[in-house]
Amino acid sequence: MPSMLAAAVEYRALKSEFTDATLYVGLSVVPLHRWSTLDDVVEPDDASYERKPITFSAPEERNGMATIYNTGSTVFDPWEDDEDQEIVYAFVTTAASGTDGEIRLVIELVPSSKPVKGEPVQIPADFIQVGVRY
Repeated sequence: MPSMLAAAVEYRALKSEFTDATLYVGLSVVPLHRWSTLDDVVEPDDASYERKPITFSAPEERNGMATIYNTGSTVFDPWEDDEDQEIVYAFVTTAASGTDGEIRLVIELVPSSKPVKGEPVQIPADFIQVGVRY
């Protein structure tokens, strides 16, 4: 059984990495993995697309697990043109744009999305969940 110290460290790490951080969510048209960097991401090229701010709840503790959820839905503006590639992943990053930052989380989107002109892309509240067991 993990020590109380290990549990406190896991809880603080989850809180500092997600709840207390300034984070953004972006979309990728190429597959990503947990070791991906922002240099690996290929974002949609639609003129209306930009990463959006995202916030996470305080960790909820239950049965040796601390879990956080994204608060509120995140809506990407309606596409100006039909997207020509499938949006297959979302990612949570420390960077509002560009590649100077780190990816904190990669989320496979099932099903993938291929927005058409005038259609927004939405990530609903509580869709992204991160948990640590201690």
